[in-house]
Amino acid sequence: IYTRAFQMMTSLGSLKVLEVMSKAVNVIAEGEVLQLMNVNDPDITEENYMRVIYSKTARLFEAAAQCSGILAGCSEEQEKGLQDYG
Repeated sequence: IYTRAFQMMTSLGSLKVLEVMSKAVNVIAEGEVLQLMNVNDPDITEENYMRVIYSKTARLFEAAAQCSGILAGCSEEQEKGLQDYG
């Protein structure tokens, strides 16, 4: 799925979208590793649990919202607002 998504992103011709999404995919991969490291740990801290949730889910929503602003031609301030919303 990721490779197909990146193929579609390259057709947009926006290096900034590719940058945002590639960074997001790196964070998602890190989140997957964190989850696997803690899968059988009943003593996982709330902080570590929230880090996994952010990395695996929230970061993707941030990136998607930010990219919508990039593609719409929003200002950097608006783009940041969309990222925060995501």
